[in-house]
Amino acid sequence: MVIIATQKPQELRQKAAVPGGPAALILSPSSKDFPVGSPISLTLSANIADKIVDGFQIFANFSGNFPVDLSFKPASISGLMLIKNTFESTDSGKILKLAFVTEDPSQPYSNTSFITLGHISMLPKEPGAIAISYNTTLTKIAQNQTAQDIVDIPQEQTYTFSSPPTPTAPPAPTPAPIPIFGSIDWYAGHAWLKSEQFNIGFGDKYFIGKPDSNTPVGIKTGNESPLEISWTENNESMKMVVDYHFDKEQFTNIVDKITVSRGSKTYTFSANWTTKGGYAYSSPIGEVNTISSSDLKTVMSYKNLYWHPGIYHLQDIDRAQWSWKHVQKIIPTSIMPPVADWLFGPTTQISRADMALFLSRAYEFITKQTAPVVDTPFTDIGNVSEEVQTAIKKIYGIKVTAGTSATTYSPNGLVSRAQMATFLSSLYKAIKGDFAPEVPTPFTDIDNEDIKWAKIPIGRIYGLKITAGISATKFGPYLITTRQEMATFIMSFIEAVNK
Repeated sequence: MVIIATQKPQELRQKAAVPGGPAALILSPSSKDFPVGSPISLTLSANIADKIVDGFQIFANFSGNFPVDLSFKPASISGLMLIKNTFESTDSGKILKLAFVTEDPSQPYSNTSFITLGHISMLPKEPGAIAISYNTTLTKIAQNQTAQDIVDIPQEQTYTFSSPPTPTAPPAPTPAPIPIFGSIDWYAGHAWLKSEQFNIGFGDKYFIGKPDSNTPVGIKTGNESPLEISWTENNESMKMVVDYHFDKEQFTNIVDKITVSRGSKTYTFSANWTTKGGYAYSSPIGEVNTISSSDLKTVMSYKNLYWHPGIYHLQDIDRAQWSWKHVQKIIPTSIMPPVADWLFGPTTQISRADMALFLSRAYEFITKQTAPVVDTPFTDIGNVSEEVQTAIKKIYGIKVTAGTSATTYSPNGLVSRAQMATFLSSLYKAIKGDFAPEVPTPFTDIDNEDIKWAKIPIGRIYGLKITAGISATKFGPYLITTRQEMATFIMSFIEAVNK
């Protein structure tokens, strides 16, 4: 199998895999024996361990007895672009070649969860076995900024296909169904639910959330609970209902219960599921959660379940864009509301007046306290709205800004990325009592004499992982900050402060 995902393939090919690197490739389930005639689905996924990467490159060889329908289907990954997908025969077996690259070279890929890369499917009709091993030189996950390969090469996995045992008297009981995990990605209108691995077992049968061909997935949601998903799988009507409530103090969606139905049979699950930022629940890295319903007649298993029950429908920003999830997270906070119905204005540039509003709201959202309104020496804010004047007085009072001179604030001036870093660095001190530690950065464009004043604040927010720059070596200090960038910065700032 070959998977290639990189902006710098030649540089990646020069580096061998790092034994014990922090990133990992996972084939799930691992080595296993399956009965002949049982459909098999293997999920290939990656865990990049919170690293920011340029992409993936994986080579793995298939050897053994291949079912005639052996196939691989690549996943659709937001933020990555599929550039190659072939499954070729070789003298020794088969090799799968798959390539992903970042959609936007200036936006490296990041993900805190397991990333599903694709699914291997087969239906063995006779006994045999296949082995899947990885080429240790060409299998890579490239860390952004350094092009350092960080993958820990997994061991060879072997899958055997065995004939069912000949029954003896008395006949052996029918074996329990084998859970076949699948990823789900349900999206419609104002709701989105996805899981890296997911199934519901109803005693005699497993369902993985994959609707039958040419059948729809129905999603119903609104500002209030519940979130309801219905689909048809294996010609049976399925439904999952998520009852939840929103805790405004903690900015947290709390799941009260999940109800699943197979036709007329209904089962209820309850668990202590909580979230921040609109995500429902993420299981610990590498862990599959299994929950039994109260009557023990059915089981729900999943890994990394994410759910947005109240997505704001925006006409000017697509779900595939890198900033979409950050914009969806920030809208419910009221820190940065849409500019009009169904419009966020993602590329609109931020003014200093805008920045005062956003930072004062962020301060009050995080601290749950109203910032003091103090007099300022600024003589140029009389023509802005009362709301903006109050916001300027608040951020002046908490020492987030001192203005552009002793008597001016320049509310109509645009905010560069360097100024944004300084604002956020000062906001951190206003909340925490001291500045964040400064760390070295890889940026080569922040040493000019006219921008050196921002080098320390940039090092502080880089250390907090609020920004990774516009490339591996560029911060873009002179570029004007846009609304989608600001939404990303503020949500990353909130998450950093709340750790």
